[in-house]
Amino acid sequence: MKNRSSNFELLRIIAMLMIIAYHIYCHCVNVQLTDVNLIDKLDNGWFCYPHFYKRFLLLYLFSPMGKIGNEIFILISGYFLVSKVNDINIVKITKKLLLQQGFAAINLVVGSFILYRIIQPSFKVSMLNINFFNGMSWFVGCYFLVVLIAFLFLNKYIDSIGKNDYQKLLIILFAFTQLSWAGSIVNNLAGGMVTLVTGLFLYSLGGYIRKYEPFSAIRTYVIFLVIIIAYLFIFISAYNDVHNAISYYESGTFIQKLPDYADNGIIPIIIGVSLFELFRRISVPQNKIINYLGGATFMVYLLHDNSFAYSIWLAKDWITLMYESPYKYMVEHAIYTIATFAIGVLIYTAYVLICKICSKSVRLVLKDNI
Repeated sequence: MKNRSSNFELLRIIAMLMIIAYHIYCHCVNVQLTDVNLIDKLDNGWFCYPHFYKRFLLLYLFSPMGKIGNEIFILISGYFLVSKVNDINIVKITKKLLLQQGFAAINLVVGSFILYRIIQPSFKVSMLNINFFNGMSWFVGCYFLVVLIAFLFLNKYIDSIGKNDYQKLLIILFAFTQLSWAGSIVNNLAGGMVTLVTGLFLYSLGGYIRKYEPFSAIRTYVIFLVIIIAYLFIFISAYNDVHNAISYYESGTFIQKLPDYADNGIIPIIIGVSLFELFRRISVPQNKIINYLGGATFMVYLLHDNSFAYSIWLAKDWITLMYESPYKYMVEHAIYTIATFAIGVLIYTAYVLICKICSKSVRLVLKDNI
């Protein structure tokens, strides 16, 4: 295995754990809290009253994590790839994406079938078919487009400009992601375009940080303070949203409102860049275990971000658990997150072994050159 920067591999692991924790929050906890039919089925309408519950502050911790994790992955790529003007091996990157996506799809199709046969009707398992190969996580396609654009021209352009022009590029890209009318024009060109522009901004910013170290003069405690303040705004905003909903409530089932953030949201960007800078400063000795786990994160992403995984998580009544004990809820959320990551690593290990076996058995499949 090639040498990796273990501090950034550790950051990849943390980013992946954040994404899993967010997906449990988004696709399970939020669904159980807001789906009226599911609330009736589970009989868990403990929070269906016009009231602000302080224990939900724990849930708000997870609300930006998915976007933060995605942004960290692109920042890391930009940090290492921007300087490779002519050296990005786009074929190797594409093969890695497609092979791991294919292996993940096969495991998910077969795994959902086997679990259905074993578990049903204990709980509803969402089964997948092989067409799922073409519909896997959106982030993979976004990441591919960012790297492809970098390979085609972005890296060459960045290499040809000085610091001032580099700053202008970052400011312009950032403006398109944050100014609503400009962003809407970009999105009208093609759906999701503002997300791609956000990816290009973060990729370019990663390269800028490596080349110029713009945050090096900022004390480390200030970066921690920035993250704390960002979360303070998350909590205040959530409080405001809930009380807005309460003010318009008249009768019937009150549906709680949990916060969520767009891919170009300013809060996830601030926290993501802050975490990236913190880990950039950390000196971590080369560690094979950390590097291996960091290399497994893409497979983990593919394996958990789908309806099959969501259906397994949904088998637990998260809302009743939160009602009975917020502490136990946090422990269970952490256990599910780590277990999902661990299963992904095991399947990644199987993928690595199969790739090695196939590379040594190529003559069993292909004819010798004549």
